[in-house]
Amino acid sequence: MREVDRLMIEKYGIQLLQMMENAGRNLAKLARRFLDGSISGKQIIVVAGKGNNRGGGLVAQSTSTIGRLR
Repeated sequence: MREVDRLMIEKYGIQLLQMMENAGRNLAKLARRFLDGSISGKQIIVVAGKGNNRGGGLVAQSTSTIGRLR
């Protein structure tokens, strides 16, 4: 993954923060699909490790991401 991150930044000009935001937004959309399109009244737990993918998990759980999906 480090090599993919490096190429995205150096070759395509996509910054790490943007990659994390994209991953988190898409993770939240996928979770919503698994929940039949509605997150209303449901408890959702996001478990994020300590690697680079943690940023995507943090974005997915943020209220701003959830709010954009409503």
